[in-house]
Amino acid sequence: APVGGGGAAATISRDWPTLRTVLEVLAGIDPPLARHLHATLVPRAGSTLVAAVLFFLAAARRGDARGWLGAEAVGALARAGRADLLTRLDDEFRTLARPAAGAPERQPVPFLDGEVLTVIDLVYRRDDREPDHGSDPAVQPTTHRFELALELSRLGPLRLAGALTGRRLALVLDSMRPLPAALVRSLEADVPQMMAAAGLEGTLTIGASGPGGRRATDRDDGLGVAPWTPLSGGQGG
Repeated sequence: APVGGGGAAATISRDWPTLRTVLEVLAGIDPPLARHLHATLVPRAGSTLVAAVLFFLAAARRGDARGWLGAEAVGALARAGRADLLTRLDDEFRTLARPAAGAPERQPVPFLDGEVLTVIDLVYRRDDREPDHGSDPAVQPTTHRFELALELSRLGPLRLAGALTGRRLALVLDSMRPLPAALVRSLEADVPQMMAAAGLEGTLTIGASGPGGRRATDRDDGLGVAPWTPLSGGQGG
């Protein structure tokens, strides 16, 4: 069944057959490369989740399937005579267009649940509010906001919310239970490196709320996202 309610989300089914076939073909012709893509490229639970989601979103906004896969994977598919898969994936990435100004859209994001490829929805909004009176619009770039919610068997409900204004990125990762200390340390080390590599500067706030607790987004994080309601159902991981 298609994901979401309209736009790009309506064109990608829940198991994204083209991408699943790409990964299966690569596993048959270059197993080490396929394992690397599974571990680092496709979003999954763990320390690479934030960086992988952001890298996918950047490629999706450009409609750049080949840039997302990388030259090594593109070359392997072409040499194997499966350029047809690249063409299909190119077409599907081009459907991942930006929403109209001010209109929220649920954009599909690939997610590995163990070794099973599925698709989760990211709520994306472009904020085109007028700049303050007397300010120069040239120095008031558009803010792009996004929000991703999922529920994992090992980590519980999670929400990643962000706001990108020019080259500045503010991220908040919420959880309903404390995240493992090793995962927090990894995120705090890896995400700033990912931002710097992408030419961005910004912040990552990690918070958890248990009974009577206070989530990171209960504070004034400046993201302007809606209050968080954990999912009632789960997407395992």
